[in-house]
Amino acid sequence: MTKQWMAMVMTIGMLMGLVRGTVWAADSADTTAADASATMEATATPTPKPTPAPVVWSGLLQAQDNWTGNGAAEALSLYHVRVRGVIAVDSEDTLAIMPDYSIGVGTTGFTLLDAYGVHKFSDFNGLSVMAGQFKFAFGDNRYLLPQQLKRTSYNVIDALIPGGVKATAWDLGLEIKEQIDALTIQVDAIQGDGPNVTVDPNNTIDFTARAEWKDANFILGLSDYYGKGGQSAAYTYASFQDWFDAYGRLMIETLDFRTEMILAPNNASGLNLQLSVKPASWFEPLIWFETMNSSVSNSTIPGIGNNLGAGVNLWAGAKTRVSFDLSFVGTSDILTTNSETLQFEEVF
Repeated sequence: MTKQWMAMVMTIGMLMGLVRGTVWAADSADTTAADASATMEATATPTPKPTPAPVVWSGLLQAQDNWTGNGAAEALSLYHVRVRGVIAVDSEDTLAIMPDYSIGVGTTGFTLLDAYGVHKFSDFNGLSVMAGQFKFAFGDNRYLLPQQLKRTSYNVIDALIPGGVKATAWDLGLEIKEQIDALTIQVDAIQGDGPNVTVDPNNTIDFTARAEWKDANFILGLSDYYGKGGQSAAYTYASFQDWFDAYGRLMIETLDFRTEMILAPNNASGLNLQLSVKPASWFEPLIWFETMNSSVSNSTIPGIGNNLGAGVNLWAGAKTRVSFDLSFVGTSDILTTNSETLQFEEVF
C-alpha cells in the first residue's frame, strides 16, 4: 500500500510539474510576443498627417489725391487695397483669390477680382488651363499689375477696351495658355460681363486671344477681342465686333519706352507713347503722349483728343513709391484741361 501511494504521489507530482512548465512556457511566449509588439510600435514610422497647402500672400495699397481744372476740384481717395492669396494645392494645381477695396474712385467698397484655379499639364511642358474670374488677355498696359505701371493711372486709351480700365477688366471664363520659350499664347472664352455681374447684357460669349514675345530688352505683343463688348448696355453691339491691340516695349539699362495702339469698332482708335528713365534707384521721371479718336455713339468712351503728360516716381524703398503726375487734355491743338495726381503706393 505504501509503495502504491508513493508511486501515485510521484506520478501526480510529475504531471503537475509538466503542467506548470507548459503554462510557464506559454506565459513566457506571450510576454515575449507582447514585448516584441511594443518594440515594433515604438520604432515604426508613424503615418504622416497631410500638411495644409501653403498660401502665398501679397498685396497692394494705393492712396491718392486728385486736382482737376487748375486746382478747382480736389478728391482724396483710397484708390486700391488688395490682398491676394495663392494656394499651391499640388505641383500642378493652384488657386488664387483677390478682393479689391476702394473709396472715392467711382466703385466704392469691395469688388472680387481674382477668383480662379490653374492646372498645369505636366505631360505638356508650358501648357495650362485657367477657369474662374481673371483679367482677360487683351492689351499690354491694362494687363499689367498696378505696381508695374509707370503712371498713377492706366492709359486713357484703355477706355476703348470692353470693360474699361479698372475692375471691369476682369471677367468670368476659361483660358488656355501655352508658354514656348520666349513666346506666350493665351486664348480666352469669357462671359463678357465684367466681375461680379449676374445679368448678361447681351447673353453671348466673347473671345480674346493674345500673343507676346519677350526677351531681356524687348517685348512685342498682339491681341484681339471678338464679341459684342458686354460689360454694360453701353458696350453692347448688335453684331460681333473686333477690338485689335498691338504693343511694344524697349528696355535698355535705365530706359523704358512703351507704345500701344488700340483699334476699336466704329473707327475708334487710340495711340499711346510713353518714355521713362531711372538714373537713380530712388528717382524716375517720365513723359507720355496719347491721342484717341472716338466716334462711338451711346457709349461711355470719351472723345478726349490728345493727352500730354509728365510725372515723376520717387522710390522710398523697393516697395514704397510716391508719384506725381501732371496731365493736359484737349481736342485738336488746344489742351484746355489739366489734372494733377499725387499717389502713395505700398506693395507687400
